[in-house]
Amino acid sequence: MNQIVHLSQEKVALLLQWAEDEGWNPGLDDAVAFHAADPLGFFALEVGGEMVAAISVVKQDASHAFLGLYICKPEYRGKGLGWQVWQAGMQYLDGMTVGLDGVVEQQGNYAKSGFALAWRNQRFRGVVDGFDKLSSNETCGHNYSLHGYQSSHLSDAVAYDFGISGVNRNGFLNTWLSEASTRKSI
Repeated sequence: MNQIVHLSQEKVALLLQWAEDEGWNPGLDDAVAFHAADPLGFFALEVGGEMVAAISVVKQDASHAFLGLYICKPEYRGKGLGWQVWQAGMQYLDGMTVGLDGVVEQQGNYAKSGFALAWRNQRFRGVVDGFDKLSSNETCGHNYSLHGYQSSHLSDAVAYDFGISGVNRNGFLNTWLSEASTRKSI
C-alpha cells in the first residue's frame, strides 16, 4: 500500500544520503534549519513501509514556501511515484508563492508544473585563513568587523533578511543562526 507520510528529522537524514548519492550538495545543516522552520514540510511516499520518494516543501511564512530535495529512489523512477509525492507537497503549499531549488536536468518538468527559471545559483566554499583566531568585535580588514551573534539579535537578522527577500524567515533563521559544527554565526 502506498502512503504519504511526514518525515521526522531522523528520516530526513536518509533523504540527505539519497541526495549525496546523486551528487547533490544540499548544504551542511540546511535540512535541520528547514525542518525546524516547518516540521510538516518534508513528505515521503512509502510503498510497503519503505520510503521510495520524497520532497521538501517548507513554509517560510503565511504566503511563501521553498521546495527542494525532490527525489525518488532510482529503482522506483518512471512509475509515477515521485509525481505522487510532488502532488502531495504542492497541495500542502496550495495558494502560496513557491521558490524551487532544483536540478538543471529537471527544468522542463518544473516548467510543466508552472515554475519559471528566475536565476542560477552558484555555491562557493572555502576556509578563511586566520578567521577562527579573530575575536568578537575585532577588525578583520577591508572596514569589516566581527560582532558576536547572540539570540537577542534574531529580530534584527530577520528584519535584514526580510528587506532582501521579502519573506519573514524567522523559523528558519532562528535555527540557521545558531552555532553548529559546520558554521559559526558572527
